[in-house]
Amino acid sequence: ISNNITSLFIDSENFLWIGSQVGLQRYDGAHFKNYFSDIANDSALHSDWISDIFEDSQNRLWIGTDEGSAYILNRKTNQFYNCNLRAKPQNKVNSIWHFAEDKNGTIWIAGARGYFNYNEKTKKMDPANHKIGLKEDVISGTLTIDDNNNFWLSTGEGIKYFDSKTKTLFDRSHNPANLTVFNIPQMAGKLLIQNGKLWIPTSYKKILYSYDIKNDKLQNYNFQLMVNAHADSTSEEGFPGNLFTLSDGRLLVFLIGKGFAIYDEPTNKFLNINAENEKSLGYHANLLNAGPGYLVQDAFNNIITGNETGIQIFNNRSPTLSLYNKNFPVAPVSSILPLPKGDLALGFYGMNGGVVIVDSNFIFKKRYALSLEKSSEKNMIWSMFYEGSKIWAPTQTKSMNIVNLPNQTITEAKNFQKNNFIN
Repeated sequence: ISNNITSLFIDSENFLWIGSQVGLQRYDGAHFKNYFSDIANDSALHSDWISDIFEDSQNRLWIGTDEGSAYILNRKTNQFYNCNLRAKPQNKVNSIWHFAEDKNGTIWIAGARGYFNYNEKTKKMDPANHKIGLKEDVISGTLTIDDNNNFWLSTGEGIKYFDSKTKTLFDRSHNPANLTVFNIPQMAGKLLIQNGKLWIPTSYKKILYSYDIKNDKLQNYNFQLMVNAHADSTSEEGFPGNLFTLSDGRLLVFLIGKGFAIYDEPTNKFLNINAENEKSLGYHANLLNAGPGYLVQDAFNNIITGNETGIQIFNNRSPTLSLYNKNFPVAPVSSILPLPKGDLALGFYGMNGGVVIVDSNFIFKKRYALSLEKSSEKNMIWSMFYEGSKIWAPTQTKSMNIVNLPNQTITEAKNFQKNNFIN
């Protein structure tokens, strides 16, 4: 994996997609698949610098590149459709910031040449600045679409808002209601809407704004972080980067090259978490060459972050190490198998070991074993795999134990007993 992570995404099939400055990778929990550029192949990426990864409501996987086109990946053939290929000059996009999908299912792109949307008939990108009331020469930034299908835009002219029903653009120069959000003078990063608030990161002024859309209330936040942990430590302001909503509803903001902060709504304050590069279990960041930060959460609520130091995985609600042994066999764990709906199967390599089912917090649910009356190698599990609602578990006795999860039974498949062990 490249250390220069530029995007992270978990798709509807629970694959982790990793974008970097040197290509695209898919991780299935055990193996990586790499996708690299090949300009001689029309069905491959033509740039390795991945800027965004997005899955739309039709389950199409979109790949954006920093120095080129938007692509759609056919996950069955592993071939890419290049939206720029054989497109007219006005339909070519370059340097994609990110993708978005409106309530009508239209795919939008924010990029260096402005805003575009995908034409399902021509399979090309159409210039779209005029569709949302923007001049063609406006410096484009990010695009966020709210629940009412209205567009919030970050541009070189500040924040803009397009009402999709009235087809009206509101901004600093057209602000009949004198809304305070248009008073923000600088260009912002990617906007986030959460619980009726528009969150607006501005790295230039080191300010994060929250805008209460209903009550027209604008508030700003600064982030003071300690430079070191010694007695003579000083503090400095952090630059707000990308924003994310965690699975429990909390807001997380990356502080570029410094750490991150988590918003506590009852106190209206942020908890700052400094980067600790000197600690193996601390959050790591590159203080000199820092990006805005990227984050996803998996099915187990592990937080996976990516930045210019690589990928880090942690769960900030769990201790570093816990001991689980209640109702478990006294034997080494030989394998751990993720199951649908978040449960885990534990295989034990020991007399009367067997298979134990636990939930995502390792809370005991059920044990499956053969011949518990006496010690038996039939329960010495070597490994496990899951198929057809069943756990298949090779054992020390050259046989296969089969756990039928719907029926909650375990049986021994004796027809698997051959001369060789099953691995």
